[in-house]
Amino acid sequence: MLFGLYYIPFNTEFYERGSEILGYDIFKKKRLVCPPEINRDWITRTEQYGFHMTITDAVTINESELLVIENKVYEILNCFTKNLDFSLSVDEIGFWPNDMSQLAIRLKPNDNVKMLHNILVGTIQRLGSGSLYSDVLTKQILHGNVKYMPDQLEKIKMFHAPYIFEHFKPHFTLLDPFFGDEDARTKVKRFISNKFDKSANFSIDKLTMVKKNRNEDYFEIQKVFNL
Repeated sequence: MLFGLYYIPFNTEFYERGSEILGYDIFKKKRLVCPPEINRDWITRTEQYGFHMTITDAVTINESELLVIENKVYEILNCFTKNLDFSLSVDEIGFWPNDMSQLAIRLKPNDNVKMLHNILVGTIQRLGSGSLYSDVLTKQILHGNVKYMPDQLEKIKMFHAPYIFEHFKPHFTLLDPFFGDEDARTKVKRFISNKFDKSANFSIDKLTMVKKNRNEDYFEIQKVFNL
C-alpha cells in the first residue's frame, strides 16, 4: 500500500476546478467528466491522486502500519506552535520540468511550509519501505541509464524520493503526461490559466493523509490532521 501527506485546499474554487480538470474528486471519491478542452490521456498519471500539493511523497507501507504512522504524525504536529502561519501564493501556471511534459500550478511557500516539509519527510516519509521513485531507479540501474543526480540517488535510498529538501517545489499538478503539439500546448495552457486566480494565496490549516493499494485506481482519504 502507498500513503502520503498532502495539502488539499478543500472548499475552494481551486479544488473544484482542479478536480474537474483531473476528472476525480478525492473528497467525494467520485470520477468526474473532464472539460472538453482536456484530453483524458493527458491526466493518466495525475487523476489517480486527486487535486493536491505534496508534503510527503507516496511511499510503500503495510496497511497494518497506518495507525502507527497516524499517531506519529500527531506527535510531530503537536510540536508546532498553534496557529503558525503556513502560507503559499501562486507563483506560475505553466509547463515543466525540462521535458515540459507536465502542467502545474507552481506555488511559493513561506519558511514554515518548508520547515513542515523537511520535518515530515525526515520523520514520516522515511518510514516507508519504497516508492514509485524507487521502482524507477531500480529499472534505470538495471538498464545502466541512471538519470538522477548523485544527491537525488541518496535521497531516494534514504527517503524514497528525489525532489525533497532543497529540491522541494510545491505545486498542484494538473496534466501529466502532456504529449500534444505546440498548438494544443498553447490552447490548454491558456484554458487552464484562465480558470485559476493567479493572485491567490493559501494557508495550510489541515494535512490530509491519503492511501492507495497498488491494484486500486485512485487514492482515497485516510485521515485529516489539524495544524
